[in-house]
Amino acid sequence: MALIEAALKSNGNTKFAAILSHGIFNDPESWAFTVLNINLNANPEAHLVVQSFFDPSWCSVYIGMKTNGPPYLFEMQAAKIL
Repeated sequence: MALIEAALKSNGNTKFAAILSHGIFNDPESWAFTVLNINLNANPEAHLVVQSFFDPSWCSVYIGMKTNGPPYLFEMQAAKIL
């Protein structure tokens, strides 16, 4: 939920989304975060390949937004530092 909350509050800014994720996440000192902004208007069109598996030390989510400004899509990852 921390990644989704950060994406909603960031308004399309990837750096701000990563900073928010770090601040919202429980025990942020043990986690690393990345946020990628995917161009929805790419030519040729962007295609998402999604794989999911249960691993409590890693999380990756795609969050798409259509707001008042240009639409954006984030691929956000959180990884536990072991």
